[in-house]
Amino acid sequence: MNLFFRDALYNFYLRQAYHLAKFERDLEIPLDSYVGKALRLADRRLRPWQTVKGLTLEDSAKFQEVASHIADRKGTYRVHLDVVYWRGNP
Repeated sequence: MNLFFRDALYNFYLRQAYHLAKFERDLEIPLDSYVGKALRLADRRLRPWQTVKGLTLEDSAKFQEVASHIADRKGTYRVHLDVVYWRGNP
């Protein structure tokens, strides 16, 4: 779902038609191996990344929290970090 909402947010027409910008700050970063490993590099208190299927709600919340802190420092929202981390730029 995170990927769907992120893609909808990035679509100019959907963003305008459905006023999606108001949800931008609430959208989570889609978690995958690229993102998980990059977030763990930023905060070693996170458990080592294994798989999306093995992710607990508690671990997911911790990864999202770290992403929020990083995004705040970068002056953006956590949903946008996916583009950076997917390209291999931690």
